[in-house]
Amino acid sequence: MGFPGSVLLTDEKVQETTTDKRFPFGTRGYTRDGRSFRYSRNGATALKAGVPLQSAVPVASEVLNRTGTTKLKANSSKIKIVTSGTGQFATANAFADGYLYLLTSATAKGSAVYAQIKSQSTQSLTATGVVSIYFYPGGGLYSPTSVVGNTNAKVGVQRNPFDKVVVKPSGSLTALPLGVPVRLVAANAYFWMQTWGACPVRCDTVAVKIGTPVGVSTNTTARYIGINSTKATSAASIATWTAVSNIIAGLGVSMVVGVSGEYRMIFLKIAP
Repeated sequence: MGFPGSVLLTDEKVQETTTDKRFPFGTRGYTRDGRSFRYSRNGATALKAGVPLQSAVPVASEVLNRTGTTKLKANSSKIKIVTSGTGQFATANAFADGYLYLLTSATAKGSAVYAQIKSQSTQSLTATGVVSIYFYPGGGLYSPTSVVGNTNAKVGVQRNPFDKVVVKPSGSLTALPLGVPVRLVAANAYFWMQTWGACPVRCDTVAVKIGTPVGVSTNTTARYIGINSTKATSAASIATWTAVSNIIAGLGVSMVVGVSGEYRMIFLKIAP
């Protein structure tokens, strides 16, 4: 059975969480009043409502070397990757709905090539070995030539951004800001994360004016901050990339005056 591109959600469905996966990660949900959501899975820590979320922190060991005598075949439904023994494939389908992409190659073939992963086999936590990666029908690495990469091509794997989401921590960004949960979400549960439209979010320690663009705070864990704040725009703060990052990682626009520590309405503008 195929999945629809977008799912009409009732208020009841918006609040629904499950222990089993019912849609591909990132499936768009929407309500009749214009709010948008993305189908997601929580990480290992329970979530509170109204806090900015981000994707799982990328793991450096997810860069793998493809070695041996067989080249990566274009448009293949499956490829085999030689792992580095760091345990990223210890769990089957850890990268389901994620991506495999070509980082480097000794040839010009297959530049910027990537494909979405349907499933993947497992490999020991410590031993090196071969992992089979399967693509969705009609997918696979694409190249106008007969092969992609070469015998020593370096490939990487990236978890789907909506899988194993976490609360955005204080300080500099460690991953991609994604959205906001609208209810309590248990660890590892599947849920609809809001990405667009009116939504209450917890405000930082500085008041935010109506109509002010807001972003994830680098000052406090899991809150939003306005770019008119002295924490974001003072000469001392804005001189550093860390302080400016809360402007770049925008969430939306404040609909009411933001009050320190309170959950106030903002209009999310992350993904329509």
